[in-house]
This record gives sequence, structure tokens and C-alpha cells, in this order.
Amino acid sequence: MLKGLTLNFNDWLQRNTIIRNLEFFQDFIIISLCLGLFCVMLIRLGDMFFSFLRG
Repeated sequence: MLKGLTLNFNDWLQRNTIIRNLEFFQDFIIISLCLGLFCVMLIRLGDMFFSFLRG
């Protein structure tokens, strides 16, 4: 009985670790996409600003 309970507890801990790692990876992807979109927005804004100065 105790051995089965210990195995279930270890499985629960491992599942928790896997979920935590997947959430970290998901957060990393979202943050990198947001930073990339922000950089593209800054490039477009700079291009628009310089076109107003030239025109």
C-alpha cells in the first residue's frame, strides 16, 4: 500500500515538473514573439518618421 502511494506521489511530482517546464517554454515563446513584434513596429515607425522628414 505504501509503495503504491509513493509511486503515485512520484508520478504526480514528475507531472508537475513537466507542466512547469512546458509553461516556461510557452512563456518564452510568447515573450520572444512580443519582442519581435515590438522591434518590427519600431522599424516601421522609424521608416515612417524619416519619410516625413524627406517629403
